[in-house]
Amino acid sequence: MVATLDSGVSPPDWQNEAGPSLRLEVYVDLRDRMNSRIYLNIYVHHLNADVLADWGLNLESSTIKLDSVTSDGIRMFDSELDVDVYDMLTSFPIESLSETFTEYLGVDVLFQTPFFSTAHDSGGLDFIHQPGSTCQENLAYRYCLGNSGAMASTYPVILQTGTVPSEMQVSKIVNQFIQHAEGDISSLDLSILTDEDLASIMSVLELELEVDLSFLNDGLPENFPSTDTSMYVLLPEWLDLDGSDTDILEFHSNSTANENLGIRGSRSYDWKQAICLENGRGGAGDPTECTDDSEDLICSSTQETCVSMDVEMEIERLAVRETQAAVEFEFTADITLEIYRLGINLVDEENMEISPIPADIIRRIIAIGDRKPGGLLSGSEQQAMIPLSSGDYNFEVSNSGLIGLSNALMDEIEIAFEELEKIGSQELILGTETLESNLDIEPLPIKLEIPPMEMPMNMEISDTNPIEIGVRVSSSSLTIALLHSVEDEVKISLAPATIEANPLASALTDLGLEFSDYGVSSESAIFYSVVPPIMEYTLWGLIKSSARLEITMPDSIRINHFESEKGLGSVGVIDGKQILSYRTPVCPEAENWPQCYREHDTISWSVEVSYMFILGEVVQYILVVLVFLGLAISRWKRRRNARKAASKNAKEAMEEKMLELELAAQMGELEENLAIETPEATETESSNWWDQ
Repeated sequence: MVATLDSGVSPPDWQNEAGPSLRLEVYVDLRDRMNSRIYLNIYVHHLNADVLADWGLNLESSTIKLDSVTSDGIRMFDSELDVDVYDMLTSFPIESLSETFTEYLGVDVLFQTPFFSTAHDSGGLDFIHQPGSTCQENLAYRYCLGNSGAMASTYPVILQTGTVPSEMQVSKIVNQFIQHAEGDISSLDLSILTDEDLASIMSVLELELEVDLSFLNDGLPENFPSTDTSMYVLLPEWLDLDGSDTDILEFHSNSTANENLGIRGSRSYDWKQAICLENGRGGAGDPTECTDDSEDLICSSTQETCVSMDVEMEIERLAVRETQAAVEFEFTADITLEIYRLGINLVDEENMEISPIPADIIRRIIAIGDRKPGGLLSGSEQQAMIPLSSGDYNFEVSNSGLIGLSNALMDEIEIAFEELEKIGSQELILGTETLESNLDIEPLPIKLEIPPMEMPMNMEISDTNPIEIGVRVSSSSLTIALLHSVEDEVKISLAPATIEANPLASALTDLGLEFSDYGVSSESAIFYSVVPPIMEYTLWGLIKSSARLEITMPDSIRINHFESEKGLGSVGVIDGKQILSYRTPVCPEAENWPQCYREHDTISWSVEVSYMFILGEVVQYILVVLVFLGLAISRWKRRRNARKAASKNAKEAMEEKMLELELAAQMGELEENLAIETPEATETESSNWWDQ
């Protein structure tokens, strides 16, 4: 009885070897989300009098005063004394522990009233010592009075409790572990994620966390006895532990170092799939297959980042600027940037590894950001930095952030045009001559559209439905001019469309023209151009992309001949409009630009100009000639009328002179100083008559 009733002045042997008063084992079973449960085993090794008083558990009597009680002492009270140890079940602060684990796990925890577990080899209320093994006595008792280990706390009394089956989100629990991890990742708040979100993201993400386990005891109720806490989390089948054959996370508060935790998705997204324009997109039963050798290949199975462009251009008008030795095309264009998957290299982030992210997961991540003001990364040390020419742009991961990104990209487009002018030279081969080109771009009426990202309707992940970013170019003009001041140079100019006169200045008789029912073409005017694949080093690594062009020709001009060495283009007619379709070549196996350039394509084409276009150009000259001819005729008429009027006036003057002479001969001449009075009215009337 010494161990049970000891005053603490001379500690018994068990206190020298005793560990914490309690040991808690928490089992969080998340294998079935809709029927998740938490089990709690409470191992009572020893309790001091203060703890018993706090819990309202009175084991003392008028003859017994306790300083502390061990598990053997509790069993002795139950078997030898008239003490109801079952009061321990109601006095134990189970509600406080419910609040503690609610905070630990980020889910609602409500433990039921505990009960004593069935005895087994490690302890229990009805545990019986084995003589010579667990106790140095000859008889088996529930408590030990032997010389060694008497009334010890080695074999605890065990209480058990648990929660009722309920829905629990493993994402909330993983978020709690991240909050207690070392590094900047601990500032990342993923509490807005659902299990569907986490399962989708973990298919491309692997976390390596160093978790500080002190939190397991820091949140215990105030004045709680010394405790060792162990937590076991039984993960759902879509999560795996890195470097472990089990699906159970283990955490122990008595660990001297931080716990290393590696977690990843068990259904890793297989990004190593080729993406084609049509092959392999027919769904179930589609006999076609997209491979790296498919003719309509967009991206190969080795390309981590897969982007492409779809360009639809309509040439609305063609005009000849012969005063500038130039040809002007007025056009509109719709350009769509398609993002199928993105490969991201996290150079400075040691806590995570990301495999290429398909378009469906990108949509989900952006939509998740809408649940939190400021986006997914708001309030954390993590930032989504996008390097632009004007500096790094901090992208808010949400649909609201896409609006700001659109504005930033518009500024980037203007800067890109300036750079494009510097590097946009292209050789144009006309017959046996090779001409250098010079690109001049003026500000164009461009509208950038990034549609809102919506949450995918199901959990199936795919990269065949790309994210589309649209660029609309309103009516603009493309001018190609031959510079006479620079030998063998062609100037190419892009600008908003304007309306100007375009008179034809040169004759077409010496060009070897051919005439058809449609118009006029030149057999020698065949253009050649080299089209290389698209390859660029970016934030997302080496991008080898492709583009599709669809050009609608105007009624005034049509393509007479078009040929691609690799068979990547064709000319067809839709709704009476001639349409040129072309796909740029790709270099899926290339690792550098020289290797990629070997896959270039050479195209040749010639055009035919309609009679209506020629008439439209010539009619302006005819109008000019008619105007000048009309002016000449009008002037000739005015001069003829003037001559007739002058001849008539001379004849009338002669007749008047003859009349005066005849009157003088018959009546004599009047004296020069003779005054003749004429009435004023008569004079006025005579004057008016003359003026008439």
